[in-house]
Amino acid sequence: MLQQACRGFASAAEQKGLHCNQWFAGLYALQPEAGFAGLMRQWLNSSPDGGLMMCHPGLPASDASDPIAAARAVEYRHLSSQAFADDCQQAGITLGRFQH
Repeated sequence: MLQQACRGFASAAEQKGLHCNQWFAGLYALQPEAGFAGLMRQWLNSSPDGGLMMCHPGLPASDASDPIAAARAVEYRHLSSQAFADDCQQAGITLGRFQH
């Protein structure tokens, strides 16, 4: 059902002259023990040209009101690591900034 709704949205956007990404990744449990590095490696290896990934990196913090603070720190450490750079290179991924 969700895929059908997304296709409908993309079709409606295209009719209005708007471009949409055709692939999306980054959804996971947002828990430090979820294996973010392995998930990221899978997403990188699956991403087509122009793919879009969501992440929530952040420096370690003790903000009790942020339920994903620990996951943010895990993401930040991995995304700033040589292992992530190596995984990108191995998957043939070139990172770019979102342009509007």
